[in-house]
Amino acid sequence: GAYRVLALHTANVPAMPELAGMAQLMSGFQDKDGSWERGLPRGPMQSTPLTTTAWTLAAINRYMPAERRGSVLVSARRYLVSTKAITVEEKASRLLGQHFAEAPATERDASLKALLATQRPDGSFGDAYNTGMALYSLRVGGGLPSSHPTVRRAIAQLLRTQEDDGSWFVNKTARPYHYFFDTGFPGGESQYMSFIATCWSTLGLLECDTTKPA
Repeated sequence: GAYRVLALHTANVPAMPELAGMAQLMSGFQDKDGSWERGLPRGPMQSTPLTTTAWTLAAINRYMPAERRGSVLVSARRYLVSTKAITVEEKASRLLGQHFAEAPATERDASLKALLATQRPDGSFGDAYNTGMALYSLRVGGGLPSSHPTVRRAIAQLLRTQEDDGSWFVNKTARPYHYFFDTGFPGGESQYMSFIATCWSTLGLLECDTTKPA
């Protein structure tokens, strides 16, 4: 459900009664600690409740009436600031979650610095999946301009590593739960991982001005 919300949010689908009802329903599944569970644990997309929490908050922020979401956001902010983020995805998701939960600048600044510190000398944040997600988080969650040096290096890295067919290849890491099915997307048996890496890389780049020299 969280990634369906991501699709609605990034497509700028406007608020409507049906989506307000969806957000209200999703808010009811908030755990006592302020998070939302990730479902079947299968990395990297479903490896941390920080990511599920971030995208659920995106739906609540955009579609739930303001007068109904106050306590939900407060509880989520407590969870986000108190939960240790180790991986790039966790750090990127925490920053995005705090943005959607309307956290104060002091909380977001600490998360922004933690994410910035994970960039590698080549400009990446690991593979294309992590780099695209980090870039999106830095722009949307951290509010960094396209001219920021970290953003420029990440843009350059993604443009350098894009395949000729337009995709980004990332080797799969999840243990298979079903027989391989070829959808036709590039990447062979890693095409599912490459697909989501391509999605994140595209989302990150769409948030940037890529015309300036990197």
